[in-house]
Amino acid sequence: MLTTVAGRRTGLSTDPTVLTHGYALSLGISGILLAIAVAVALTVLPKGRPGPQTGTGARPEELAAPATSR
Repeated sequence: MLTTVAGRRTGLSTDPTVLTHGYALSLGISGILLAIAVAVALTVLPKGRPGPQTGTGARPEELAAPATSR
């Protein structure tokens, strides 16, 4: 997408000034997209740290029946 925007800005020109402007435009759009991504991440992702785990990691059948030794 950024290549398309820069290409439309520069056309078929090989003038370094025009190419620099196309590159700068792409870089500016990238910065805007990054800022939007950060804003979305801050609003969508859960806040805070997860609490301590309460499970023992054992399966339910292991908890229900006591272990027997022979």
